[in-house]
Formats: sequence, C-alpha cells, structure tokens
Amino acid sequence: LEGLHRLPVRFIFRGELFRGMPGVIADFDVKLSAGKTFKILSPTVFSKDPVSAVQFLPQGASRDKDRTVLQVEEGVGYRVSEFSKSPREDEVVVEGIATLEVRGTCKYGDTHALVKMGQVRRGLHHVACRLRVGGDMLSGSPVRAIEGEIERRG
Repeated sequence: LEGLHRLPVRFIFRGELFRGMPGVIADFDVKLSAGKTFKILSPTVFSKDPVSAVQFLPQGASRDKDRTVLQVEEGVGYRVSEFSKSPREDEVVVEGIATLEVRGTCKYGDTHALVKMGQVRRGLHHVACRLRVGGDMLSGSPVRAIEGEIERRG
C-alpha cells in the first residue's frame, strides 16, 4: 500500500464503483439487508464501469450461475488503469479494511420483470452500498482522509 500512497493525487478516484463476483453469499437476505455493514479486509479491485462488473465471470464460469454485483455509491481508491493488464475495465483499488454499509439490494430471479424482458440475466444479485471510514493498514493514507470527509457529510 505504501506504493499506492505515494502516487500523485491524480490517481485518487472518488465516485461510483462496481465489483462483480461469482456466486452469492449464504443468507444473502439476512447478512446484506439495508443498514448492515460488512468489511473488505484486503485491497480489492473495483471498476468505474458497471458493464465490466455485470459481465465479470471468472475463467470457466457459466453465465447462468448466480452472481453478485456490489455498487458503491461514493467510493474512494486508486486508479490503476495505467498499470493494468485490462485498462478498458477502468480499475480502481480500494484499500483493505474498507467498511461498506448496505443501502439496498435487488435479486433478479425468473419472475423479475427485467429478466422476463431480457434486460437482465437471471441470477444477478445487486447490492447498493455506501463506503464508511475504514481502518488504517498503514498511516498516511490519503484515501482514508477522503473517506472520513464523506462520512462526516453523511
């Protein structure tokens, strides 16, 4: 993380972020209900591009399987597209020990109108989140200062 902390200010991103993940957490409705919080413990790559997140599939995964997309309303991290193997994915690294508060969720099953209309593939689980102040892994994080500013603003 020290390397990220030393990047020029132009690499800091503040805005909407997305992360696609295969599968769905057990007890989705209980653990990810509005107001609950959860942590991302290690530095994690998100995308500024919602399409990249929705289309994300690990190698060998089926498009018909359940999957989850996290949407962070006002995330903060480091733009790494210049260094990435996949610059078109518009990647942003969020520091570890990030705390996310669930604002709401939506599950797209066979009976959901958007699935019936062919706009969304069945099995998508969408989680809208708000970033809360995370813990410092190393002192001197410019991102943690911005997170605190966002949280104070509410």
